[in-house]
Amino acid sequence: MIDKSKNICNIFDLDGTLYQTHKYDVYDQLCNNIYQYISTISNLSLEESYKLSEYYQDKYGSSVLGLMKEKSIDPEDFLKSAYKINYSKIRPDQKMKSLFKKIKTKNIVFTNSTYDYAETVLSKIEILDFIDEIFCIRSSRYESKPNKSAYDIFEKKYQIKINDCNFIDDREGNIKTAIAYGANTIHCQGNIYEILSTLETKDE
Repeated sequence: MIDKSKNICNIFDLDGTLYQTHKYDVYDQLCNNIYQYISTISNLSLEESYKLSEYYQDKYGSSVLGLMKEKSIDPEDFLKSAYKINYSKIRPDQKMKSLFKKIKTKNIVFTNSTYDYAETVLSKIEILDFIDEIFCIRSSRYESKPNKSAYDIFEKKYQIKINDCNFIDDREGNIKTAIAYGANTIHCQGNIYEILSTLETKDE
């Protein structure tokens, strides 16, 4: 449930939250690029690379951080390879756009992806104009949700407390960390339109 007393800002995840990953192919492209990168540097099959990526996700929050910790890779080399994405299948989401138009409070996207990726997806969906800030993997110095360090950097950058915000995400681990900060958390499970409709609006 949305807590309208938490009115400093709304913090949104991107993939799986502001769009469903099955709706467009960009997330599949990203994952396949990650598996290919891991396969190349580790001399593993794609199936083995998938399993290693899942291990990194579970242990470190993201593949890039896992590879940095365990393989000493250059994160920029990884990001350059992983984010070679074709965005042509993304379409405007007019329903989401109309809901965002009504939201009164500040909106920040907090993602483990890159800024350019997030900006392009949001622009294609046609909600970029309603997003005040994008906090990306470079913003967090390659730290990743659900790691506490990423949340600490977020708070310091924007000079806000997460416990004064609504935190909307599809991943339970990310939600769990936000709960520890006292945020009002909303676990998005394909119901983003419903969530957006309950946020504080301009005419209230």
